[in-house]
Amino acid sequence: MPLEADEADTLRDAAVLLMIDQSGSMRGEPMACAAAGVRRLSDELARRGANVAVAGYTTAGWHGGFARRKWRRERRPARPGRLCALLHIVYRPFDSTDLEENAWRQMLNPDVLRENVDGRALEWGAAYLNSRSERRRILLVVSDGAPVNDATLFANGPSYMHRHFLKVRDTLLDAKTPELLAIGVGYRASEFYPVSREAVDAGQLAEPGLGLVIGNVMRKRRVMIST
Repeated sequence: MPLEADEADTLRDAAVLLMIDQSGSMRGEPMACAAAGVRRLSDELARRGANVAVAGYTTAGWHGGFARRKWRRERRPARPGRLCALLHIVYRPFDSTDLEENAWRQMLNPDVLRENVDGRALEWGAAYLNSRSERRRILLVVSDGAPVNDATLFANGPSYMHRHFLKVRDTLLDAKTPELLAIGVGYRASEFYPVSREAVDAGQLAEPGLGLVIGNVMRKRRVMIST
């Protein structure tokens, strides 16, 4: 069904980055469903005028990988900070027309699914978005839980990653650009993100994601008009 003119123009001059949590808990059917949902969501956002990118965030190895091995060789200094190498993968860059088949297959690669460092992922996503010239820049996180990297937590304490995530999140919320939204896959993302919705499972994220982005855009337009 073709879009009405006002629907097609809803997200004009908006850059939207869909950033997917690719941690081990997404292995198998959840990741397959999430990939299908994100593909549909990215297409629907683009049909409404948005410039859309899709990226995943994970780590380059399990349990710290070479970063942890280096720390152990150095006799395990106290409070070393993050003990893992990050991996951020752009599956659909901005200014592209769709998610290509090779990128689709790469997204489904189970070897990519390791651990998740959400604070660093937010920093990376914000930097990627803020290089854009579009007036509206929206970062939509798709996640199924809190940040986890065993090596980092073991060396720095159980609250280290959560505290860093909250610090980064609050910085972005204060800056107001990019606009920070989230879809929780089977968990209440509202515990971490003020503007969020929950998808019952990874296969049902397209509709709440579309509603979340459009609803946020329309709400901010009404605020601008009223002021």
